[in-house]
Amino acid sequence: NSFWNDLKATFFIKALAVLNLLSNKNYYINILFLNLFFLYGTISFYRLFKENFKNNKWVLLVFVFLTPSFLFWCSGIHKDGVVFASTAICFYSFQKIIQKQAGIKLFAVLIICLTLIFLLRNYYLLAIAPSLFAWFVVAKYKLNAKYTFGSVIFVCLLFLFFSNAFSITNSISNSIVEKHNEFLKLEGNTKFYPPSLENNTASFIAYFPYALQSALFRPFPANTKSLPEFLAMIENYLLIILIIFSLIVAFVKRKSILSSPILLACLTTSFLLLLFIGYTVCFDAAIVRYRSVSFPLLLVPSIIILFAKNKSAVK
Repeated sequence: NSFWNDLKATFFIKALAVLNLLSNKNYYINILFLNLFFLYGTISFYRLFKENFKNNKWVLLVFVFLTPSFLFWCSGIHKDGVVFASTAICFYSFQKIIQKQAGIKLFAVLIICLTLIFLLRNYYLLAIAPSLFAWFVVAKYKLNAKYTFGSVIFVCLLFLFFSNAFSITNSISNSIVEKHNEFLKLEGNTKFYPPSLENNTASFIAYFPYALQSALFRPFPANTKSLPEFLAMIENYLLIILIIFSLIVAFVKRKSILSSPILLACLTTSFLLLLFIGYTVCFDAAIVRYRSVSFPLLLVPSIIILFAKNKSAVK
C-alpha cells in the first residue's frame, strides 16, 4: 500500500488514460506515443557517441538501435524504456554541461531525467550518480580518467560491503537483502535458488562472485527451456565475447580512447546496475529483462573502443 508500489499504475495507467482520448483506446497507437520518449532517448545516446567519436555512423546506428532484447523490453509499456531514455538524455545533457555548451534548458532536462529515474527505479540512480561524480571530477580537475573511475568503483564496493556497519547507511544494505528475499518468495518457470544473503559484511563479500556470475552469465546454456531463453542466452554470450575482445584490444594496443569519461561512465553505470541485479534477482527471465537496459551501455562502448577515435585526437 505504498506510493512506490503503486507508482507504475500511477505513471503508466494514468498516462494511457490520457492517450486513450487520442487513440480511441488502441493499444498499438498508445505504444507509438509512449515510444516517442524512448526514441528521443535513444537518439540522444546515438548523438552522444556520434558527436564525440570518429566512427562509421551505420555501425553505430545498428548497435545503438537494433540490439534485440534491448529493443524488445524497452519498446513496451514498461519502466525499462523510460528509464533508459532518461539515462541516455541525462548523459547527453551532462556532456554538454561539461563542455559548457548548455543553457538553463539542459540543466532543467538533466534534473527532470534524474527525477524520473529516482521515481521509477531509484536504485538506478545509485548506479548513475557515482559515474556522473567521477565524470565531473575528471573534467574539472583533469585527473586520470581510468584511475578516477576505478577509485569510484572501489569506494562503491566498500560502501556496499560495509554499509550495514553504520546506522546512517544500514538502510541501503537492508533494502538489498529485503529485495533479495522478496524475489525468493515469488514463483516462476525460470527461478533458481541462490545462496542466502544476510545483512552483514561477510555475507555481502561472499555473495559478490555469485552476484556477478548471475548478472553476467544467466541464463546458462543448460538451463534454457524455450526458444526465447535460448536466443537471449546466445545474445548475452556474444556480448560478453565482444566486451572481452574490446578490452583485450584496448590494453594490448594501449588505446587512449579507453580513457574517455563517456565510455567509462557507461561501463561504470552498467557494472553497478548488473551488480544490483545479481544481488537481488533469482529468475533468469527477470535478469534478461533488467539487464537489457544496460546492454547499450556495454555494447556501444565496446564498438567505440574497437573501431572509433576521439574526435579531439583526430583534429
